[in-house]
Amino acid sequence: MGGSQNCVPSGSWRKFIISTTVPFVGGLIFILIWRLLRSISFYCNQRFHLSKNERSSRAFCMARLSRRFFNFQRMVKEFAEDLSYPKTRKGRIMTWLTMIFTIVAIVLYLLDTYKSLERCVDRTEPTVILDFLCNVFFLWRFVIMCIVAKDKLSFWVELNSLIDFCTIPPAFLTIYLGTTWLGLRFIRAVRLNWFGDEVAAVKLISSHKMLNLSRTLCQFVSFWLTAGGLYFLVDNMSVSTTTCMRATCGMSFWQSLYFLFITLSTIGYGDLHPKSQESQIIVIFIIIVGLVCSPIPI
Repeated sequence: MGGSQNCVPSGSWRKFIISTTVPFVGGLIFILIWRLLRSISFYCNQRFHLSKNERSSRAFCMARLSRRFFNFQRMVKEFAEDLSYPKTRKGRIMTWLTMIFTIVAIVLYLLDTYKSLERCVDRTEPTVILDFLCNVFFLWRFVIMCIVAKDKLSFWVELNSLIDFCTIPPAFLTIYLGTTWLGLRFIRAVRLNWFGDEVAAVKLISSHKMLNLSRTLCQFVSFWLTAGGLYFLVDNMSVSTTTCMRATCGMSFWQSLYFLFITLSTIGYGDLHPKSQESQIIVIFIIIVGLVCSPIPI
């Protein structure tokens, strides 16, 4: 099943932004409505007292209807908790898979940075299939963590969930449309922040000193790749493609990494610099975040 012959990738980034926004906003609204209905139901049960016979018959019917459902729900939740707890055998396997698929997804993103931001794809391409499989796993993990979460609203807006919203729906949309947008895939690198703890959870590192070193290194690489991806995206989206025939009209991803490293380390050779106002604003933002959140003391 190849890509569409009538594929027009230009402007498809809007569809990918919508695919990220709609599930997040839709789920958020659903959670808020569910909380509101539950509060109304609780209020009604307290406000309008039922007779003793009504309460007993209602309780009996509800017990018969919901016993099997709640038994199944309890089994699913226990299974999900077993997977999410890294000290169990299933939890360690889940942690290993999360680490492996995260690295694979980041490597695939780095390979795709050599190509256009927006392009038509063949759905049978190995990189497209592999990226899709990675995001199928991340979707499964998202569902598991959602089941385990006690506060669904807090889970929905936490950083890990936002990473999934920015990366999972676009992978499915790529398969559906036959076009891809490199866009927000760099956000997957934010997950490297937790690699130090995950390495400790699977007992790859036992030394406290090595654990602190691995955490610092992972946080630095995570920030560097994420900042590089953000600058690469903004720099290439802000440069007019009418006067440029290359795949990327601004800096390449690797030039972005080099430029940010030289800038943040205050060396500043001056061989590369932002060419648009949008890029200059992003550099200022990255420098401020880097100074505030730097894991390495200055």
